[in-house]
Amino acid sequence: MSNLAKSNLNPVATIVSASEKNIPAGLRPAFNYIRFSRTSTLLLVFLLTLTIKDATAEPDKEDKRPVQYVAISFDGAKAIDIWKDTRALAQKHKAAFTYFVSCVYFLHYGNAKLYRAPGKSAGRSAIGFATSPQNISQRLDQLNGALKEGHEIASHACGHYNGSRWSKAAWQLEFERFSEIMKNAYRNNKLNGQPEDWDKIVDGKITGFRAPFMARNTALDQALAAGKFRYDASRGGYWHEKPSKSKSGLWDFRLAFIPEGPGKRLLLAMDYNFYVRHSSGRPKPASAGKFQRRMYDAYMGYFRKSYDGNRAPVQIGHHFSRWNGSAYWNALSQFVAEVCPRPDVRCVTYSQLAKALEAK
Repeated sequence: MSNLAKSNLNPVATIVSASEKNIPAGLRPAFNYIRFSRTSTLLLVFLLTLTIKDATAEPDKEDKRPVQYVAISFDGAKAIDIWKDTRALAQKHKAAFTYFVSCVYFLHYGNAKLYRAPGKSAGRSAIGFATSPQNISQRLDQLNGALKEGHEIASHACGHYNGSRWSKAAWQLEFERFSEIMKNAYRNNKLNGQPEDWDKIVDGKITGFRAPFMARNTALDQALAAGKFRYDASRGGYWHEKPSKSKSGLWDFRLAFIPEGPGKRLLLAMDYNFYVRHSSGRPKPASAGKFQRRMYDAYMGYFRKSYDGNRAPVQIGHHFSRWNGSAYWNALSQFVAEVCPRPDVRCVTYSQLAKALEAK
């Protein structure tokens, strides 16, 4: 006689006891109502088998969600120390950025008259020029280093003028000035070290645009379509919107309006807009910690909505500035460190994002 028979125990009850650890806690009370008889043995064993199988099954591969894309960009790209800091940040956290450069930072005050904006006299710029040929050389080194690391160089035009009333011809003139000044950056400043493929870099790799002040009009659309551009990033939009192509065939990338601050009022996901809201565009470094938390919370709230929702690309824009005691630079650095290393997140350039969208 088996030990089970000698013990006069109900065999089904023994099975339940032995397998109890495999039964989810929520299901255990249900077993108290089962009448343990020989006729229910097979049913119980079957139920236990299903329970154990469900507990160990791997997730269905078809439930796998799409990658979450994050596109972070910088306008202006003047300060050498911020070039270095952004590249180091990206390298540390597996990110790639888009740099919208202003061509006047590749001229100095001694040769500034090589630039003439539409409707302006030669040598004028709303954001000044580089300080010296040596300063331009450093910037070119940073730009070339960024390209080698997988970042993107795009156009922010030249003199940072509001072009919302420009004609198509005026926009095209600004694009021509940008191309000429960038192509001749080494020659104009008597610098050595020009890469052999420099002209191809300027003509072939600079295919994105963001208008100064994000000020745009129909004439800009026409000028972009007639040029070499692949995308325009000069608009704002809702956080849940997915990028689409315009009638002219260009990708229309939009910085998001996101809830921010105690009142959760919408604000463009760009550092200057935070600076204006937080301190009316005036330095207030004593509140840097508070401002940093507000931006970080807003960016993470934006990210979570997309990440947990429809996975629309997260789009954020910053400048080469350290407003309010580096509050916004620190918040962005914190955000990049938090989201970019995640296995299902890709922090990419706009060109990389366009390529990924086209592959779909």
